[in-house]
Amino acid sequence: MKMFQLKLLFLGLLFMGTVNAQENISISMAERSLATPIISIANIIVTILILAALPGLVLPMIEYFKLALKKSVYKIVFLRHGESIWNKENRFTGWVDVGLSERGVWEASEAGKILKNEGYVFDLAHTSVLKRAADTTAIVLEQMGLRNIETKFAWELNERHYGGLQGLNKAEMARKYGEEQVRIWRRSFSVRPPEMDETDYRKQNDLEIFKAVPIYQMPRTESLADTCARAVGYWQKEIAPAIKGGKNVLISAHGNSLRAIIKHLDNIGDKEISELNIPTGAPLVYELDDDLKPIKHYYLGDQKEIARKIAAVKNQYKT
Repeated sequence: MKMFQLKLLFLGLLFMGTVNAQENISISMAERSLATPIISIANIIVTILILAALPGLVLPMIEYFKLALKKSVYKIVFLRHGESIWNKENRFTGWVDVGLSERGVWEASEAGKILKNEGYVFDLAHTSVLKRAADTTAIVLEQMGLRNIETKFAWELNERHYGGLQGLNKAEMARKYGEEQVRIWRRSFSVRPPEMDETDYRKQNDLEIFKAVPIYQMPRTESLADTCARAVGYWQKEIAPAIKGGKNVLISAHGNSLRAIIKHLDNIGDKEISELNIPTGAPLVYELDDDLKPIKHYYLGDQKEIARKIAAVKNQYKT
């Protein structure tokens, strides 16, 4: 459609040039009197052609300039926890409460330094009840000199529950079930992995860190859709009002709980979300307008290293 409108505009301008050239030719009075009605008709045609082309071209231009002139009102920072022990071992982790690896502690420390050097200050931090995220948050805030700010711990920001896959090596599962099946378990929107067994489920329910989870919401496994329901619900109930209230917010959580919120913010499709991979320990800044709609986003830090880590996340299940 836009190509057709461009052609109309081009024809109109070409016709206008022809008409103007005709008007500039020296002709006799008699010839001019005969030519005037033709030139008038030609001008009408030019006007029609240009007007026909303008609506489809002007409106996108207006939207483009509106977006270009739009200024961010809020900035928030998303941070996936530093590398965990099971990240290092390439295991499905989910709700298993494993700690940070040595590299993970270093990543969290570096993230805090980067944020401080870039001039970021937070009034409020939201994290999960799992220690790899909670410890990352504490390390970052310590590096920034902000260890006394309010920190909220929410099970809704926990990692996606991987059910019976938790503790298993991703590459080994790919060799056993095929890369495509593991990719579906990891990255599809609505497919749930196999459920955890009853013994593990009961042990999970007895853990102190999960006491705030209503029994009817205690998962045996989860899809990304399930994770979206709880994480986006928490965003809408707790985080968004704090941002609108003027708080500078850090959200330090997990790959899939962050993917869930980002899917909501960027309105990413159910199929397209499979391509979003978030690296450990890399601050991700979102600039939002007054309605909390994204204007732009970007990672802070070494961009080449961030790209390498994103690729590594994507290929974790490869044999």
